[in-house]
Amino acid sequence: MAKLTESGIYAFFNTVNGKCYVGSAVNLGQRFRGHLTLLRKGQNKNKHFQSAWDKYGELAFVWVVLEL
Repeated sequence: MAKLTESGIYAFFNTVNGKCYVGSAVNLGQRFRGHLTLLRKGQNKNKHFQSAWDKYGELAFVWVVLEL
């Protein structure tokens, strides 16, 4: 089980259309919370990711740690 303070590569998978957003972080937990905050406010820098989030909703996405 990954500790959320570890660095790694992660993905947000869209369970509706099968697309994903992949990223990396020094602190996975911090990055995850940062994404959620911005996405929920409609302010994520990645416009494609934000648009999909707005269209399909938060429940359509699954966050997965791909590599530590």
